[in-house]
Amino acid sequence: MELTIYNGAQEPNSKDENANSLCLLVECGGMRAVLAGDLNNLDYRETRIAREIGRVDLLKAGHHGFEGATTIGCLAFLRPATTVFTNNSKSGAASPIDCIQDEVGFTVKCRVAWVANSKMLATGDFGGGVAAVFAPQGLQYYEIEE
Repeated sequence: MELTIYNGAQEPNSKDENANSLCLLVECGGMRAVLAGDLNNLDYRETRIAREIGRVDLLKAGHHGFEGATTIGCLAFLRPATTVFTNNSKSGAASPIDCIQDEVGFTVKCRVAWVANSKMLATGDFGGGVAAVFAPQGLQYYEIEE
């Protein structure tokens, strides 16, 4: 297993402390996962880091899936097969048709559906969260019980 830390140098003049959040690339058995922490794109670091990393199998959405993170630029570079939202919301999934009918706007989940065509999971759908396991047959996802 290889771990690469991105965004390790603190920038005191950033617009938002979440912009200083660490981002971790995990590589194992040819599979790649990005754990984006609370990283956002207010100063374009998220897009720069995504460009450096490239295609991944799993993305833990930045800043719990809140606006300002997991941008179109980020998703265009990462193109995750699966995206996990770590928040209490239910139903991590959104389909392109849901987004057309979305009156609120082009949400993060809609960006994930349109740009990455990614499978979506939300920790709020499970009692205690989601575990991703690097297995010989590919990444496997399990519910963590409370």
